[in-house]
Amino acid sequence: MSSNVPISKENLDTYLSELGKRFRKLNGTKIPAEIILIGGASVLVNYGFRDVTYDADALIFASSVMKEAIGYIRDEFGLPHEWLNEGFKRTESYSNRLMEVSIYYRTFSNIMTVRTVSAEYLVAMKAMSGRQYKYDLSDIVGILLEHRKKGNPISRDTVDNAIIKLYYDKPLPEISLQVLNEAYEREDLETYYVEVRENEKDAKSILLDFEKENPGELRGENINSIIKQVRQNRSEKLMDKEQSSQVNEAQPDYNRLYTVEDYHSWDESFRAELYEGTLIVSESPTRKHQGILIEIAAQLHNFLKGKLCKVYPAPFSVRLSKEEESIFEPDIVVVCDESKLTERGCVGAPDLVIEILSPSTARMDKKLKYQKYQQAGVREYWIIDPELDLLEVNVLREKKYTTTIYNEEDKVTVTVLEDCVINLADVFSEV
Repeated sequence: MSSNVPISKENLDTYLSELGKRFRKLNGTKIPAEIILIGGASVLVNYGFRDVTYDADALIFASSVMKEAIGYIRDEFGLPHEWLNEGFKRTESYSNRLMEVSIYYRTFSNIMTVRTVSAEYLVAMKAMSGRQYKYDLSDIVGILLEHRKKGNPISRDTVDNAIIKLYYDKPLPEISLQVLNEAYEREDLETYYVEVRENEKDAKSILLDFEKENPGELRGENINSIIKQVRQNRSEKLMDKEQSSQVNEAQPDYNRLYTVEDYHSWDESFRAELYEGTLIVSESPTRKHQGILIEIAAQLHNFLKGKLCKVYPAPFSVRLSKEEESIFEPDIVVVCDESKLTERGCVGAPDLVIEILSPSTARMDKKLKYQKYQQAGVREYWIIDPELDLLEVNVLREKKYTTTIYNEEDKVTVTVLEDCVINLADVFSEV
């Protein structure tokens, strides 16, 4: 069961507290109750990376009046019909061994004990569920990330043993195996968490659009194939983008490779990037994209008045070296070495590059450009996610980027600009 009414950790504790009181009033004190929070609710009470869940799956061991008490709290707080439910028993992630791997959380009204699922078994449950359109996959990465941050990482053997204990030889979904393998290979789990969460949001959007266009045809057994097919079609469209468009003679042919000389021969009104000879044309930016760009550029411009370094918003071409066969147009660059500047942009590594993600540029910005900027010696590379209101800051240390993630409540110091601080609340609130 799911709903559009979010439940925060604080709200959940309030609802459980009131549930304990109501159950005690209806039941008396002779027969206690026990509730084991499962899935998203268990993640919510144990970890900080999830702000909300949309229902509370649970195992409920109580007298029959518990159902009445749950209904009373539902009506009292305007909650969904099954805000606390055992529906997950019908899913792939259920195991009859969950009771023995649960851990104590809290007792309410001296009558209702609430337990949750311990870390490795929670990862196992999420992996067995493996729904691309929920929080299952990002929860796996989030749990592993938080334990790594606390200095008590969960080993892959521990997770594998938990899966065997709960599910014996039952195979995991392929997508869960992929996420687990990647999570244990990656050093930058914070970045990977954001990537996985983005994919989940995209998958949910795909399914909502499909259901709108094909009412009644969305079923559990075809969900993954629909997501896969839509993404494949989207990828093919991006590859073919603009190739069938009518372009005038001043614009290039999309079916060939180009040189830097070709790039500079095109009309300046034609906006594109060149990646190792391949022409990259992006979609027009959204209003939010442009609002973020303008706000950051303004903050940087005000700080840099009268200083040696200068800020340049797009369109502004960057060729990372005289030998480089790629030309990029980042959303914002800061250049402190005047000798690198030309009439059309910059030749050489800028000191700061900022890219604002869009669906058509995410892979380019986070993979290909990331590698190019790191190799070329761009000292600081910011990647902004306008959908999640997140900032990924990559700072070059010993020729490799170290990554830090910030949210809209943070103030971020620009490492390459002494005393320069960007207020993300202004960045994300101005759009």
